[in-house]
Amino acid sequence: MRKFDPIQGFIDFGFFQSFFQFYGEVWGYPPKLEPLMKLIQNNNWHEAKKEFKTLLKEGTGFLKQIDGAFIVVYFERKEKAGLIYRSLLCKYSLYLRRTKRQIFWSTRIEQVLGEDRPHLSKVKKEELVGSCFAEGQEPSQTYFRDIKKLPAGYMIRVHRENEEMTLFDQLRPRPDYAKLKWDKAADLVIEILTQTIQDRVEPADRVGVLLSGGIDSAAILMLLKSCQIPVVAYHWGWRGEKSKVRISAEKVTRLANVPLIILEPGDLKALTKDANQFYLPYPGLDYLMIKEARRQSQKDGINLLASGYFGDYIFGYDGTGRFSKRIWNKTLSRRLMEKLGMLRPTWADHPENIPIPLFFTDKAAKEAKNYLGSLKEKTSARQAMGYSLNRDKESLIQLHQLSPHQMNMLFPFVSRKLMEIAISLPSEMKVLFRGGQWIEKPVLRQAFFDWLPGEVIAYVPRQYRVLPMEARFLLKHREQVKELLDEDSILADWGIIHCERLKECLEHQRLLMMSTKGLIWAFMTEIWLRSLL
Repeated sequence: MRKFDPIQGFIDFGFFQSFFQFYGEVWGYPPKLEPLMKLIQNNNWHEAKKEFKTLLKEGTGFLKQIDGAFIVVYFERKEKAGLIYRSLLCKYSLYLRRTKRQIFWSTRIEQVLGEDRPHLSKVKKEELVGSCFAEGQEPSQTYFRDIKKLPAGYMIRVHRENEEMTLFDQLRPRPDYAKLKWDKAADLVIEILTQTIQDRVEPADRVGVLLSGGIDSAAILMLLKSCQIPVVAYHWGWRGEKSKVRISAEKVTRLANVPLIILEPGDLKALTKDANQFYLPYPGLDYLMIKEARRQSQKDGINLLASGYFGDYIFGYDGTGRFSKRIWNKTLSRRLMEKLGMLRPTWADHPENIPIPLFFTDKAAKEAKNYLGSLKEKTSARQAMGYSLNRDKESLIQLHQLSPHQMNMLFPFVSRKLMEIAISLPSEMKVLFRGGQWIEKPVLRQAFFDWLPGEVIAYVPRQYRVLPMEARFLLKHREQVKELLDEDSILADWGIIHCERLKECLEHQRLLMMSTKGLIWAFMTEIWLRSLL
């Protein structure tokens, strides 16, 4: 069941209103919830509210029994009480604004801002530098001072004028998973992913896979094919190029015998127009890929876009504390040998090594360094998954690209059982040192060893690598980038970017390659800030 009509509302403690709203998707539930789910499916909200109220008489525990990514809002006027809940697997944001006597909520942030266009003074300048390294905010925070988010797994309970936000559902390590041997772990991964796809893909669905060329999306493609689900592969790049990821994508699709469609990047002007409507910064060019994939999908009869996203957190992220302990327990000679061979240090283990954009001002560079140091505090896979689940990117994609065209995303790796595996497996099953480099996701590689071409299994990309497509895109549009990020830009006025350094980065190809991701962030953030004027 999928319900992606945006929800919004407010309650006033002076005169409570009655509400029952549902947003998201459900894949499974116990038999006792069948009446409620049928009422929601048929948009019979009045009766659904009554059924929900009946279920609440036995407590809220039934919400944990629903396998899905959803938000539910329930308020009862007569009792002056209610709740707002966002499930643990829900990647879609719910924004909140609280006044002395009111609570506003919405899946669209503009509907809780309280004005048509918020003033720049409401933007948290101090958090913009950190956003350059992906969305690193606390799960309950936004870029606006008065707006919060309900984190995944949390519930707000309201009774009269009393409001309380509590952690309602959370992951717990499973001792049986922690004891798994390699073969058993690999078999279990295949079993869980297969069942997840079968549960989430409906008979009428046709699926398009966003094929990056890496192992995560390739694994999803092969599983969909094995489940006999109609599938098409989309790969983002330039026609005629022969990069490693393109070659991998071609080999995987030939092996699976599915069509491969190359999607070239869209126009920067179109991206600017879309980003003006977001009310939030979108930190990447992948929005263009989603847009082009959505357009092509409509021609191909596709209604679901599948992504390998989240695989890094499930199979590769080991956490700073445990990983560092593994390193420093070794002999000095062994540590030196491994350090010399470490071609791909992860941000969790050496965040200070992440390159700071060359066009930052000295002040912004110092703030960035402090921010990267703070990443060491995020010591567990559970925390990393929590931060990822609470990003705004998926909400923006769903709201602005997919829902208007009756399309949805499919994230097979966002699975409770897989997340439990992630926090239960021992360190040596998350990352291995082999052949002079650290190899992440060894369990996933073993699971699909007989499914995928050897090049895909063995490929270990460098973290923070720059895709040739991204750099070529900036080269093509660098005059527009230079024009937007000039001395009159908001980022320059706020002391974040140094315009002369930025121009130098755009004029020299080597510097451009080193600064590509930062330049994309700066461009997208400037568009967002100007949209607020």
